[in-house]
Amino acid sequence: MGSRRIRNLQALKERDIYGYDIDKKTAKRAAAKYGVKIIFDLRTAGHLRFDLVVISTPPQNHLPFVKICLARRWPFFCEFNLLTKDTAAIAGEVKKRKILGIPSNTEEYDSDIINLSKLIGRPRRGYFTFHWAQNIHDWHPWEKRGKYFIYRSGTDALREMLRSELLWILKLFGPLKSVSAKSRSIFTKQYGINDFILVQLAFKSDVAGALIFDVISPEVIKRFTFVDNQKTVVWDEILNRMIIGGRGRKSSKQLGKKTILPGYKFKEDAHLEEMRRVVKNIKEKIEPNYTFADELELLKWIDKIERSG
Repeated sequence: MGSRRIRNLQALKERDIYGYDIDKKTAKRAAAKYGVKIIFDLRTAGHLRFDLVVISTPPQNHLPFVKICLARRWPFFCEFNLLTKDTAAIAGEVKKRKILGIPSNTEEYDSDIINLSKLIGRPRRGYFTFHWAQNIHDWHPWEKRGKYFIYRSGTDALREMLRSELLWILKLFGPLKSVSAKSRSIFTKQYGINDFILVQLAFKSDVAGALIFDVISPEVIKRFTFVDNQKTVVWDEILNRMIIGGRGRKSSKQLGKKTILPGYKFKEDAHLEEMRRVVKNIKEKIEPNYTFADELELLKWIDKIERSG
């Protein structure tokens, strides 16, 4: 993620970029590949005045780096938080210290989801199903199996999926009324985490939804279907296609070409648009459209889903 954010910033013509990583080999590779300056010891960086710090560590390590930013009054952007307690601490400190802190809401910048919202239209009444499947061993295959944070309870792959997708689903359909779930550990018992979850969502609006997320399938699946009494809308991210049907008509729309780098399954474009917005927030001192308080509410719903499961 750190390398991706460097690519994003450089695409936005930002050139004065520093990098820090506890693994000095990783830091040196980034310096060689992207030409960034490297900080090998954060204790020696106190005299620097950064316009923005991007925290792209594993989620269980976000809070210590946020605390450094708060102490030095560095504005910061933080990748997805998965630990409710840490997010509560960050939300409280940002509010108290009045530091510009921006949490990640990448999916809101996804052009496919923006198109999906337009095609569903208003009023939004009906139901949806969403299936996302990707084998856990295909997530960052260069990482050692079992050692990456998605193999750990509290920051596991299913929780990461819920954090990523519930954000835009709630933006699309409004606040939740209730949730229920069933989860299983079928192939990941050795890691002590679940690999399958079925979630039912009841919204305060006239919408109901069902999610199936799994990290079992050897084939990547990401397919969302919305149904009301006039139309169906299907978004298949892997086929890069929208299919609209209803009452004797059906049409298929191929989506625009996306940037997908070698070794990745999903596009990078939304990350770039998100970073464009972050840079604008920093330069123009604009409050973020998604806050740590918002992220905290989302994580509390995910906690309820996991307890139900």
